[in-house]
Amino acid sequence: MASQQIQQSEHFNAPKLALVTFSHFSIDTYSSFLGPLLPLLLVKFHLSLALAGVLVTLYALMSGLGQPVFGFLADRSRSRIFILAGPIIAALFISQIGRAWNYGSLVAIMMLSAAGAAIFHPQAAAIAGQVSSGRRGFGVSIFMMGGRFGYATGPLVAAFVASRYGLERLYYIFFPILLVVGLLFLYCPTPSGPRRTGSFQDLTQSLRMAGKPLFYVWLIEALRSGLMSALASFLPLLYTQKGFGLVQAGATSTIFLASGAVGSMLGGYTSDRWGRRRVILTAMSLSIPIFYLFLHTSGPLSFVFLGLTGLVLLSTLAVTIALAQEMLPASAGMASSFMLGVAWLVGSLLSTLVGVLGDYLGIAGAFNVVGFAIPVAAFLAWRLPEESRLRRPHLAPVEAVARSTEI
Repeated sequence: MASQQIQQSEHFNAPKLALVTFSHFSIDTYSSFLGPLLPLLLVKFHLSLALAGVLVTLYALMSGLGQPVFGFLADRSRSRIFILAGPIIAALFISQIGRAWNYGSLVAIMMLSAAGAAIFHPQAAAIAGQVSSGRRGFGVSIFMMGGRFGYATGPLVAAFVASRYGLERLYYIFFPILLVVGLLFLYCPTPSGPRRTGSFQDLTQSLRMAGKPLFYVWLIEALRSGLMSALASFLPLLYTQKGFGLVQAGATSTIFLASGAVGSMLGGYTSDRWGRRRVILTAMSLSIPIFYLFLHTSGPLSFVFLGLTGLVLLSTLAVTIALAQEMLPASAGMASSFMLGVAWLVGSLLSTLVGVLGDYLGIAGAFNVVGFAIPVAAFLAWRLPEESRLRRPHLAPVEAVARSTEI
């Protein structure tokens, strides 16, 4: 049963892993355009910071709810349509953002682009594991790092094109994705293994058996990803309020997200040796002083602490996913979707809170308030039981599956 669900190719296929990772880099480049474009959108549509925060939240809503749904469908179709259609939809609509005529059309464009990202990610992650064979953990970690670097590159690309050609000509950046999809069409393998037949009732029962510790892991990820999302979206506004230009403000997002990409790899690597709980607790505890030092320093030192904030905050992403997979080994794909999709969705409510508070306190003041998420996450990490207690007896027959799907 479980072994059928993770059936994969016989050999580690580096070229195909590189292709899927590059496609992840590409689609996440488009997915991070909103943050650096917010200053222009606020002026064009006369938006408040609260409405800007709502826009970020609605984007996350579509992507967060969509990932488990499209992952469920992709597991049953075994067709490449999801990995091929997702990038086209995401890039097509985000590149039309400059043609929106009012706030409602802007929301519609962003949600359709988010749907494309939700279509792509579950199947792409599964194929990354498939082509990695017995080194699935390493392969999926590389796949995730590609996405992080794409998300870090996007703000620079969007800021450069918008400042050079104007918001209305952002559609220029749609065309490169066609090359990526063409390569996927020619060389990306079809998902292997039989179609899954498990029901949502089976998944619900597994969630109940995993109990409170799984909820703690999920809530830690929701708080962490919420703060990351708010920072990624509002950093350009924070720095434009400090007097930086659009390109320089976009560069701060790149520093933050690129540091996070490195942190994600380091966290996953370290957790294999130190243990998941210890890495999560250490990272969340270190994030408390580092985050507030970033907010309350200026000049080059501020950029140093900005990079460290990204490094430490994102270091637990692969760790929480791996831990959730170990707690739900028979539903590892759905466990990943809940960590990446649903947790991100709930956590993105912090973006709305930052927008609302920002109208009254300014962006810096808003971040001083929402920083409460970090000590709460650290407390939840402290409440997690030791990992030996997380490995429940009824999961023992599929323990090997859990280890093979670690990222």
